[in-house]
Amino acid sequence: MKTLRRDGRLDRQLRPITQTLSLLSRADGSCRLEFGKTIVLCGVYGPKAAPSARQERIEGATVQVHWTSAASAGSAGGSDHQQADTARAYELEQSLASAILTALHPRTVVEISVHIVRDDGS
Repeated sequence: MKTLRRDGRLDRQLRPITQTLSLLSRADGSCRLEFGKTIVLCGVYGPKAAPSARQERIEGATVQVHWTSAASAGSAGGSDHQQADTARAYELEQSLASAILTALHPRTVVEISVHIVRDDGS
């Protein structure tokens, strides 16, 4: 028996996924991803010169992820959301640092900005 979810999808059916590239004019790369009603904006800046000696790594680029969500901005329980955002940024930073060829760009920084515009749980 096939069951329907609240949004009308079958139990094994994914939400529709759409993407739009190069939305942010100042970013070196950017996209808008939509998973059903969830909307995420991402921007990549760099590699660029490290702003301080503390951020320089001779063996390769430093990867920094900045994660913000609509839930953490001005809502009740904001500090809980901010802690969750910090944890997600760290996890993504660790994943991307191993996927980016950082050794090709010593003493630089690659900044990735992720903003959750709307979170519908997908």
